[in-house]
Amino acid sequence: MDKQPGPQNVVMGDEITLPSTELPEEQLNEEKLLAKFSKTKEFKRLKDYLEGRIIFFQNHFPDGTPLAKETDHQKVADYWRVANVVIGEFKALLEVYENANEVVKSAAERNVS
Repeated sequence: MDKQPGPQNVVMGDEITLPSTELPEEQLNEEKLLAKFSKTKEFKRLKDYLEGRIIFFQNHFPDGTPLAKETDHQKVADYWRVANVVIGEFKALLEVYENANEVVKSAAERNVS
């Protein structure tokens, strides 16, 4: 068994350097733009719209028929597979902007210390 470099048995008080990742300046600038947009009225409107669509797709067929009224379980299952993809994409889009704030904040903290 190969020994890994660094301390093998860490004792409280030992200095440990945790790995960190550095973002290229261009990517950090892009994250800053995303974070800035996420604080605008336009983003708030977009977020409200997407969250409303998520709720709609969780409860209705695309034509507006409530899922609860459908008795064909196979039809509901087929719809749910597709709806899950759409819902996942909406959530992923919102997370890009929410994560941008964290990335910028983390980069600023690393630069301060």
